[in-house]
Amino acid sequence: MDLVEIRIPPEPFDPAKYKIAGIDSVVDEAAGTITMRAVVVPLDPGEAEAIRAQIAADKVAAINAERDHRLGMGAPYAGKRVEVSDRGRADLGGMVSAAMLASNGLTAWSEGYARGWIAMDNERVPLPTPNDGILLAAFVGDWYGRTMQHARDLKDAALTAVDPATIDEMAGWPDV
Repeated sequence: MDLVEIRIPPEPFDPAKYKIAGIDSVVDEAAGTITMRAVVVPLDPGEAEAIRAQIAADKVAAINAERDHRLGMGAPYAGKRVEVSDRGRADLGGMVSAAMLASNGLTAWSEGYARGWIAMDNERVPLPTPNDGILLAAFVGDWYGRTMQHARDLKDAALTAVDPATIDEMAGWPDV
């Protein structure tokens, strides 16, 4: 007896909505064939939700990985990248406090800051005036905030989507 056709599953199907419940086979001795097909049935609501939740969790992990990658590259500023780690943001906060004091005439603008902010490539971003320091901190803070908010928006979309796989974790990130 020859096998004519074996298709399991019989057609492409969405494993987030259906499952294979068994295999049917039909033997046609006269034709000398055996035909086998999968019996595809809808998932029950609990199974479907568990699969959707796992897909959403995987998507959130991918979004977090992309966010962390972008934060690791630093904020773009004046052709350089500025560190936005916890330490980097704390350093910017200290610098902007000094810049605000200096811009109000309460202290001098420190030569340590005036010589420039050290970017991630170990080159200086010039900060000749306190306002330059304030602008740097404001721009970097804005970029960091937009990056974090975009990640949150993507995660919220993935967690509430009927099909979380449709959320593109690479789309819409702030570049500047």
